[in-house]
Amino acid sequence: MSQRARKVSSASSGVRENLANRALTAALKTRRSLAVALHESICVYDAAEELGVEVRFDPIPSMEGMYVRHTLEGVGPHILVCSQRPAGRQAMTASHELGHHVFNHGTRIDEYVQGVGTVGRALVPEPTGQVRDLFDPDEFLADVFGAFFLMPKSAVERGFSVRGIAASQAKPLDVLAVAGWLGVGYTALVYHVCLSLRLVTWSRAQELLSKTPRALREEQLGRALSADLYMVDSRWTGRPVDLKIGDVAIVPDETVVEPVSGRFASGRAAAARLQAANGRTLVEATSVGISRIVGSGWATFVRVAEREYQGRNAYRHLEAVDDD
Repeated sequence: MSQRARKVSSASSGVRENLANRALTAALKTRRSLAVALHESICVYDAAEELGVEVRFDPIPSMEGMYVRHTLEGVGPHILVCSQRPAGRQAMTASHELGHHVFNHGTRIDEYVQGVGTVGRALVPEPTGQVRDLFDPDEFLADVFGAFFLMPKSAVERGFSVRGIAASQAKPLDVLAVAGWLGVGYTALVYHVCLSLRLVTWSRAQELLSKTPRALREEQLGRALSADLYMVDSRWTGRPVDLKIGDVAIVPDETVVEPVSGRFASGRAAAARLQAANGRTLVEATSVGISRIVGSGWATFVRVAEREYQGRNAYRHLEAVDDD
């Protein structure tokens, strides 16, 4: 490498480091402004709404997410998230778009390109069909903000420590459990603890990535499950358990499911307790609404939404009104 190339590389590294520090600081500061402890999990959609940003889910296959500062009608700000993505990916997208809001960026859109993945406006298509990366400081800020807003080091370390292990000792099932509690995808958490937090080595990360969530679900349930699987017990703190219809949670044997009362509640539970073929006690999300699961000395709310819910986040868990 030439001396000039080394200087450019060093300058680029310094710029990224400074931006990363800004994003990390902003993510932690935003959490504190919401009175959410750094060691707790957080629901990014509730956080955005509390910060005055409306969140919507729309079925736009080519779009991952969009931050709109102001519409032509003067309405804003709000975040759009594709309704056809997995839950963990939706949360990361919303957290990224929230980063644009926190940094006062203009309207931004992130698209999905087949064979390439998520690309922002900073990525330029080439005639060959490849995509050339032009470093965009705003996108980088939003990326780092999004990751640390959902996965600050204190929360990640606590997620593993309450299970009696360090991140470096985690097995795939431990990672799946912590990822579910944090509201992110299995793969996203592995990359974050390795590349950002440096709590595990790259070789260990590769071992963890060799195990897929699908395989873990089948091992735990004794059957295939296309929906998501969560581990919910007394260690689940900080936020409700957000499920989509068809999702399953493994719970302690003594757990019961209770309906909740309220203006928009039907009085029936949105989730059902059942036994798996292998003897595990499960709670399955069966209908839209809010329930409470209660164990020995602990309890948490469960909010259930449609599998590919479309509409405002504020109505995501509301049961349909029967006009008869």
